[in-house]
Amino acid sequence: MIEERICSYKLSKLLQEKGFDEECTIWYVFEDMTDTINDCIGPQSNSDHYAVDFECSAPTHQMACDWLRKVHHICITIFPSKEKGFEAILYDLESDVEIYGCHIFENSYKEVIEKALKYSLENLV
Repeated sequence: MIEERICSYKLSKLLQEKGFDEECTIWYVFEDMTDTINDCIGPQSNSDHYAVDFECSAPTHQMACDWLRKVHHICITIFPSKEKGFEAILYDLESDVEIYGCHIFENSYKEVIEKALKYSLENLV
């Protein structure tokens, strides 16, 4: 079975701060000071939900990448690398060029996509 890769809590909060408001069926809820993922009933967005400070939506990596591409015209391309496990390159779709200095290397796919998304949100959005 293929599992969807969910954005980390910190990345999910950063996405929300930058305006991500797509429907998600999975949410982060803090219970007893530990973060756990809690399923919600039906798709909800950050603005529709009764969200409080300790709760936010948990989008998949694909949802976050799609949002970046559609809203901010940033494309993240990931592929296997000889230097490390995976490499991410960011592209500006409006100018159709690679964003200078955005080669990100990590050992796992999850690490490289999280790092590329975080870099995009903190530096380009």
